Amino acid sequence: MRGLHFRSTYLKLLSLLFLLLGTYHSQCQKTITITDQQDEPLIGVEIYNDQFTFAKVSDLNGQVEVSETFENEWLNLKYLGFKNERINLKTIDLQDITIKLEPTNEILEEVILVGRSDIRSRDFLQKIDAVRSEDIAVTNPQTSVDALARNADVYVQKSQMGGGSPVIRGFEANKVLLVVDGVRLNNAIYRNGHLQNAITIDNSMLEQMEVIYGPSSLMYGSDALGGVIHFRTKDPVLNLDENRKARVFGNYFARYGSANQEKTVHGDINIGFKKWASLTSVSYSDFDDLRMGSRRTKAYPEYGKRFEFQIPATSEGSIFLPAEDRVESNPNPNIQVATGYSQFDFLQKFRFQINDRMNITANIQSSTSSDIPRYDQLIVKDGENFRFAEWYYGPQDRSLYSLKYKWTESKPWMDEFLVIASRQNIEESRIQRGFGFTFREVGVETVGVSALTIDAKKDIFSRRKHTIYYGADFQYNTVQSEAWEENIIGDVRNDKALTRYPSAGSTMNIGGIYAQYINESPDSNFVFHGGLRFSSYATSVKYLESDPIQWPSFFYDGVNAINSSVSWSAGINWQPTPEWTLRLLSSTAFRAPNVDDIGKLRINNDNVVVPNTSLDAEQSWNGEVNINRSFGRGSQLSITSFYTRLTDVIIRQNFMLPDGSTTFISNGLTYNVEANVNAEEAEIYGLSVNFKYSILNSLLLSSSLNFIKGSVLGDEQQPLSHLPPLYGRTQLEYNLDQWNFTLLSQYNGRKPLEEFGGSVDNPEYATPEGALGWTIVNAYADYKWRNYTFQLGVENIFDKHYRPFASGVSGPGLNVIAAIRGSF
Repeated sequence: MRGLHFRSTYLKLLSLLFLLLGTYHSQCQKTITITDQQDEPLIGVEIYNDQFTFAKVSDLNGQVEVSETFENEWLNLKYLGFKNERINLKTIDLQDITIKLEPTNEILEEVILVGRSDIRSRDFLQKIDAVRSEDIAVTNPQTSVDALARNADVYVQKSQMGGGSPVIRGFEANKVLLVVDGVRLNNAIYRNGHLQNAITIDNSMLEQMEVIYGPSSLMYGSDALGGVIHFRTKDPVLNLDENRKARVFGNYFARYGSANQEKTVHGDINIGFKKWASLTSVSYSDFDDLRMGSRRTKAYPEYGKRFEFQIPATSEGSIFLPAEDRVESNPNPNIQVATGYSQFDFLQKFRFQINDRMNITANIQSSTSSDIPRYDQLIVKDGENFRFAEWYYGPQDRSLYSLKYKWTESKPWMDEFLVIASRQNIEESRIQRGFGFTFREVGVETVGVSALTIDAKKDIFSRRKHTIYYGADFQYNTVQSEAWEENIIGDVRNDKALTRYPSAGSTMNIGGIYAQYINESPDSNFVFHGGLRFSSYATSVKYLESDPIQWPSFFYDGVNAINSSVSWSAGINWQPTPEWTLRLLSSTAFRAPNVDDIGKLRINNDNVVVPNTSLDAEQSWNGEVNINRSFGRGSQLSITSFYTRLTDVIIRQNFMLPDGSTTFISNGLTYNVEANVNAEEAEIYGLSVNFKYSILNSLLLSSSLNFIKGSVLGDEQQPLSHLPPLYGRTQLEYNLDQWNFTLLSQYNGRKPLEEFGGSVDNPEYATPEGALGWTIVNAYADYKWRNYTFQLGVENIFDKHYRPFASGVSGPGLNVIAAIRGSF
């Protein structure tokens, strides 16, 4: 079922990439490493000569490579909150230089590098969260979406424990763009409901998670209506020490969590030489059924309890697996039976340093899981009986292969040039069987994605600094869909089942070009941003005449949809004083209709959904204001307000076939015709408040609060779906020598049932009054000894029962986490 071979299109993209490698010549450089007084690398330090003919910023390791062309010149080092420094390379004989900057009392904001091109956060006007690997390790999250929920202003919905659908500013699923190492994860079958694909990213190997809030189509293209979540995995490290042949180091850990009997092990090893390096990582997790909290509100003392569970039949039958479906009483109703699963993740990277200005990185990732039970469906009853005996996702397989080529050299048309060529293979399956029925329905989708991304940057210095980012990207998707019915009694299979997507295959192409201009004043207190993007997209779907439904004849010839969109962004970043920063942004974004929108087939009761090739892209316009006040020593208050207007929102409505009929007859049955159409306009607005206060040098208090509202516009305003209630978190962190203590509280307001946005918000899993408000408290402690870190955490200390809005599974109860981490 798995399409693992490379398409000819992808081979052409790789050929183009390798042709670029022949365009270089050698030139010596020196590596400067910039740190603070505690030897921690400083990211985003500006380094430039007096004539502004040379300018760079330090990378994630605090390093900058400087050509010896500038060895006779003085170089300036500038970083917010630190004293300016001047150095001259000619006075330093070492090839690798370490500079320690001295802090001042004015820490305005953290400078971070964001996105596939390592752009400074100040060069984005959007609100950004950057979560480093050290922050992730503190709370020991089980998945990447758990890491997002604990460390960023991202809301997470879960239909089952083996999942997690991030929500940014009320946008979810195919309206939020997921990216890993510069490669888009969103593909042609990302749907409008809830998605679990983000758990396929191994959080054990993340160097940084970056959340870009608000429309981001300018640089990232389709799907970035609500924002972008960029997962950046660790890169191989070269050996820069001339005194040793190789640099070998690694990390490992083992973790146990009591709420679902989590057992996770991880190991990674880096082998670095002067010209090339390798990084290998393996992670495995096994989860049993999840225990929910036991303390409930007096109004709903039984809410969420699982009093009974089903044991599916097998053809053979045994003491443990019966010959027919049966129901068992749950000895502990707080155990959510049928939530457990396991997952295996593998990562391999190779880096080859071609010369001092060019390098290439090969990236191989693989993630696979066991069957993942769809808990929210397994608890549904029709009267006294369960609706399903079986409902689970088959193994979720994702593989990624990419080559990244980076060239840094001052040329008339660029200073930095980045190319990423990639191939992804994804397989997903759904298996379900009604309680008491003998036929099991199986659907399998196989998706192949080939992509090419090109980014370039050019700095132009005069009285002001002018920076131009520009590039292009292309993505080609293929979708194959299979379906069948199989009898669990005997070996009987029916291949004439209706496939989820067009039976003869589907394709989707997305391409675009963009340019962004940044104009920065000499003292950097006023920066103007502006950019434009043109995107084109085409979708093709085709059906087999052997389908169980007799489609109109033109369905068998293929149905095509071609369209385009223009996106733009403009804004300013003004810093009138060292303490105050004001950001104003206006931008647009789009989401191209994909195969799921155009070609998904669904018979539901008396309705049949048919293709609609006239779909336009969903569009959004966004305006936002950010005010930031710094108080020194890392303390700051940030307030962001936004308003987003949506047009051409895709919804399902009654539809007509090309012959004008509103009904469809197949095999003697009559169906009402429906299709996805561009019909709705909507608005979303909200406020985000973030606060950090350094009580002492070793005691830091941080807090965030997010308020989001929205509605469908029309004659009668209706609630918009996916909008979470008021939510936030507060964290107190204390560091003392080898000890680190963290106290974290997460909280949600209530959401009345009348504010739910329809079936996608899953009102059936809420209480009669809606989603209840809740607060949980977590505590974590770390102790570092030599090369080991011993960790102990207690989550949901008061064993509170809670179920996040729109979720079909309750959150973990009291959870004791024990972990040991080591390095060599």
